[in-house]
Amino acid sequence: MKIEIFDVWQNGRTVYFWTLYDGPADCSDKVTGYATTLEETVSKILEWRERIGRDYLESTIDETTNERVGNCSSIGSEHSDHRLRDDGDSE
Repeated sequence: MKIEIFDVWQNGRTVYFWTLYDGPADCSDKVTGYATTLEETVSKILEWRERIGRDYLESTIDETTNERVGNCSSIGSEHSDHRLRDDGDSE
């Protein structure tokens, strides 16, 4: 994770611009935003970190589910007797 925050004086007030680089693979996700206080800036960054984490967790769960539901040719059908070899003879 990498965070960049800088402030700019605009129209008589400070605006904080931020960039969050996050994700499991070399900060592969980039999110930018702005806020009017430093507290709001940190809060938005934390919200985005949680969102990115949830997205990766959900995609991992989906991939795991798809692997279990996917190609089962080597496992046999759900109604087959696992004690039988492919030719139907018991071991």
